[in-house]
Amino acid sequence: MACTIKDVAKLAGTSIATVSFVINEKKGVKPETREKVLNAIQLLNYQPNISARNLVKQKTNTIAFIVTDIKNPFYSSLAYEMQQAATQNGYGLLLGISNNDIREEQRLVKMMIARGADGILLVACQKSSHDPQDMEHLYECKRMGIPLLFVTNKYYEIVENGVTTDYKAAMYELTAYLLKRGCRKIVFFSDGYGPYYSRTRIDGFKEAYEDAGLSYDERWIVNGKTANTVTGKAYTKDSILDMKPDAIICINATSALGVMACLKEEGISVPEEISVACFDELDYNNVLYKPLTYSRQNIKEICEQSLKRFEEIENGETEKQDILIPGELCVRETVK
Repeated sequence: MACTIKDVAKLAGTSIATVSFVINEKKGVKPETREKVLNAIQLLNYQPNISARNLVKQKTNTIAFIVTDIKNPFYSSLAYEMQQAATQNGYGLLLGISNNDIREEQRLVKMMIARGADGILLVACQKSSHDPQDMEHLYECKRMGIPLLFVTNKYYEIVENGVTTDYKAAMYELTAYLLKRGCRKIVFFSDGYGPYYSRTRIDGFKEAYEDAGLSYDERWIVNGKTANTVTGKAYTKDSILDMKPDAIICINATSALGVMACLKEEGISVPEEISVACFDELDYNNVLYKPLTYSRQNIKEICEQSLKRFEEIENGETEKQDILIPGELCVRETVK
């Protein structure tokens, strides 16, 4: 049985990423470490698993990165940091925007492959159906030996590598904090049970209540479908306020702005009457009339880990991994 890059890393006593750096002759590896890796490669007679397509064409050193919504500050920051990480690792980045449309995602993936991308980094869409045909473009990547990596969101139908925030743990921490501050009826303005990034947060929300020995109502989990400033404001006015919540957690910062706008128009003080918290950091958070308490996603780390994992896949690592990056609770002025 042929050895893998993992075997080389184990023998050399290094990480898989370090072996990848040595194979690709990149800087940043100490001479003594490089020598250990090269010796391990020689002893094991390791041969990188180059995909069939690279037998007929040269690597282009370009990676495709497809995001869902560039208007959302989180995804625009993600695109920026991914470009930085790609440049630092010697890659060019082809950026595509799917607008949360599975058909557009399919078109973009096919186009990126045709343009010679060495791999696909993908933020999965908020897909409503489970039609196997919707995933055909990704199965095609696998058949062609093109590395595929999910970033921040994934499809349950595809078993593939991914790098995301540990949404469940981050949501648990945020919910537990609000419960400790005396909030009992917390409404979670979510994107429903469909998307991975939303469902795992719901799991964390429920677990925090259960561990606190408190009950929750399923109606407190509101599906905003596509949470943004407009829907945050509309759902708050039309349904959330009728529940008379102690607190509202928003799945992203843009929907939290809509919630805050509605509460201000209704004459409801934050946090004295209702506490508000959210996920994601706004560059202008500190200049808001009430800076939001939020759970911060480490975007820079997500992108760096994505590039590192991509290189490991390119160099023959076949074991699937879900890399979870911890969130960080940032307390500001919107929780009592």
